[in-house]
Amino acid sequence: MLRMFGKQKQFSAKNLPDLLDGYELPSFQGVVMDVLGALRDPDTSIQDIAQKLQADPGMHVKVLKTVNSAAFSLSSKVSNLHHAVIMLGRSRVEAIVLNHAVKDTLPQAKIENFSSRRYWLAATQRASLAQVIAQRIHPNTAVESFSVGLLQDMAIPVLATAKGEHYGRLLGDWINDESTCLHEMEMDTFGFDHPSIGAAMAQEWNLPDELVNGIASHHEDPDQVDVMPAVAIASRIRESEDLSQCSALVDFCKQALAISEEDARALLEQTFSDAAELCNLLG
Repeated sequence: MLRMFGKQKQFSAKNLPDLLDGYELPSFQGVVMDVLGALRDPDTSIQDIAQKLQADPGMHVKVLKTVNSAAFSLSSKVSNLHHAVIMLGRSRVEAIVLNHAVKDTLPQAKIENFSSRRYWLAATQRASLAQVIAQRIHPNTAVESFSVGLLQDMAIPVLATAKGEHYGRLLGDWINDESTCLHEMEMDTFGFDHPSIGAAMAQEWNLPDELVNGIASHHEDPDQVDVMPAVAIASRIRESEDLSQCSALVDFCKQALAISEEDARALLEQTFSDAAELCNLLG
C-alpha cells in the first residue's frame, strides 16, 4: 500500500481503474523498461546502457537534445550516449529517460480548460526551478527534485481524460481564481486529489520510492512532512506564463536562497527561459 501524507487518503495502483471510472493507465514501451532496468542495475556496463538507448532512435535523439539543453548547463556539448551517461551519471540519465517516457505515455486530454502546451510549460518551469533551488540548498537531491517538479502534476491529464467535462469545469474555476488550490477542490469534489492519484500512477510504473513520495506530498508543508523544500516551492507555480503574476513565488525564492528581489526575479526569468526550451524538446 502506498504511503500518503497529511489529509490524503491511501490508494494503491490497484484502485486506479475504479477511481478513474474504468480508465486504465497505459504502460511504458518495452524499450523504455529495458533501458530503465539497465540504468538501475549496477552490473550493466555504460556501453550496454548506451546500446540499449540507441536501439530506440526517437529516445536516442530526445536524450541527447535534452542533455544539451540550457536546463542542464553543461560546459560542452555531448555528442554520444556513452559520453552522456559518463558525464551525467546513471541517475540523471534515468531521470531524462523517465520524464520523456511519462510525456509519451500520458493521454492527450481534449476538454475545455485543459491545454497540453500550458500544462507542460508549467511542468518544465517547476522542474527547472526545483533543480536550481535544490542545487543551492540541498544539492544531493537535485536530480530527484527535477523529476518530481516535472511529474508532480502528471495525474491532471489523466483526470481530465477520465472525468471529462466535470473535471474541465473544475479546472476552469481554478485557472480563473488564483486564491484557489486545485488539490483541495479535487478532494472536495471527488474524494481524492492529483497528488494521491499521481503517486499511485508512479507506483504502477515502478518509479523509485523518492519520486512516489515526492509526488504524493508536493503540496504539503516541508516543516510537517518529509518533502524536499525545492519541490514545495516549485509546486507554487500555477499554469501562467506571466512572471509578473509570480510575486509570491519571488518572495519564496528570496527567503529560501537569502537573495535580493532583483536576484530572485533574474533567477526566475532565466529558469523560465530554460523551461521554455525544455518544453519544446519534450514536444
